Amino acid sequence: MYVRLLDGTLCDQTVKTRVLVQPNFWDQKGQCIKARCLCPQDERDKVTDDLLKVRIYLNNRYTEHKQQDKSINDTWLQKSIDSYYKTGGVTNKPQPKKKYVF
Repeated sequence: MYVRLLDGTLCDQTVKTRVLVQPNFWDQKGQCIKARCLCPQDERDKVTDDLLKVRIYLNNRYTEHKQQDKSINDTWLQKSIDSYYKTGGVTNKPQPKKKYVF
């Protein structure tokens, strides 16, 4: 599966993910595996879940970059998807320091 990031004229990038689906099983309109194809339910759920996690991760990361006024270059999406698979979709946000009160 490929993911495309399109934001008007600011960004138009496409990158390959690690999610694999037979083309004749894919419902383009519904963005999921076709309901009538013979596919195990656990595989159907896994594909749907994986794509949803990738979409949420990329959306959150893109929003953070836009809010911080960081530039989005031609390799940003590829680096982001590599980071997603390297970290398992966990963002490295700094943890707030604990305040101890006596």
